[in-house]
Amino acid sequence: MTGNLVARLVPMLAVQREERFNVFDVMRHGAHEKQLSNVFAWLLDDRASHKLGTRFQDIFVDAVNASLAEDDKIAHGVFSVRQERNTSADGQPMDIADLVLENASTAIVIENYFTSDGHGHSYEGYRGFGARGGRRSIVVMLCELEDRGALTGGWQEAAVVTYASLLTKLSVEIRSDPAYQRAYPEQCTFIDHMEQRFAKGQHVNDEHAIELIEVLCASGEAGRYGHRPIGDAAIAFGDQLAEEARHQFSESRDLLARMKARLRSYCRTTLVPQLNAELEVEAFSKVVSNWQGIYEWTLNLHGADDRTVRITFGPSAWNANEVESKFATRVPPNTADYTRVFVALVPNEIRQTTVSLQDVLHGLDPQDTRLSDEIVGLLRT
Repeated sequence: MTGNLVARLVPMLAVQREERFNVFDVMRHGAHEKQLSNVFAWLLDDRASHKLGTRFQDIFVDAVNASLAEDDKIAHGVFSVRQERNTSADGQPMDIADLVLENASTAIVIENYFTSDGHGHSYEGYRGFGARGGRRSIVVMLCELEDRGALTGGWQEAAVVTYASLLTKLSVEIRSDPAYQRAYPEQCTFIDHMEQRFAKGQHVNDEHAIELIEVLCASGEAGRYGHRPIGDAAIAFGDQLAEEARHQFSESRDLLARMKARLRSYCRTTLVPQLNAELEVEAFSKVVSNWQGIYEWTLNLHGADDRTVRITFGPSAWNANEVESKFATRVPPNTADYTRVFVALVPNEIRQTTVSLQDVLHGLDPQDTRLSDEIVGLLRT
């Protein structure tokens, strides 16, 4: 381990991770959509033991209304709450909506998933189910992470509501009501834990994790990400920089996995169609991402004419640009920025794009053509 790496990491390690008890962390609750659907059903039920009445319902309706036109907004009222309702027509395979809110005039049919992805559920089926009895039907995607590029198959028409938007407003509401806090301290503690877990984010924030990835790449230490077994690599790193450094290394690796999943989704739903439209042929048809070791953070776009475009980031981009000798043209190491996504055409060139890891993490807009433009330029050079 180089002294330069240690020097660059010391300021980062000065930001100590706050150890705070959280019931969701202890019980590992929220790892599955059914668990969180139970909690949100409890909050949305105006007669439940939270003693909030319809206050959370109102917050939820306001969040849905933010996606609707002024003339289409839902009126506040009392909604019944049901879980796991089959939205399919008679004789069709079951398609289960996680939550359904209903009153005499309106039905809100909710799919709860960690990211804004319909993941095989029928948007039209959900909407048709809500319209039973002549009700107005609103379909909602309730999620932890909003990724507009993952909304396909009609789900782009759904209102998207995030956990953070709801829980932040609920916490503000409770903190402004001292009488409720005095009367229901246990409920306040539970809701505070929920906000801490799902609204205020991870112990080490994403920006800090990206900074760690960049430091390891820039210091020549990014090869650690390719070591196996993964746990031993993290322990070896942490033994030299103490417990906090080991923890941050694991956090940054988790972040890489999340970014790869988002980039893979974007490639399949948006980038490949963009490229094929721009090139006016079915130039690309397959996205391969099953790499291991130091190549793990790489996706290959395979074309009909045996051309392969590589999309790579983080440690894999560092390895391709500075360690491998496959490319005739590379990005000079002193100007390479490993907080960016790289694209390459083997064996011609690897180049750095303007798309940042933060852009990927926040979700690339379907109208964003930066990666498509770089790849088309690479192919035509």
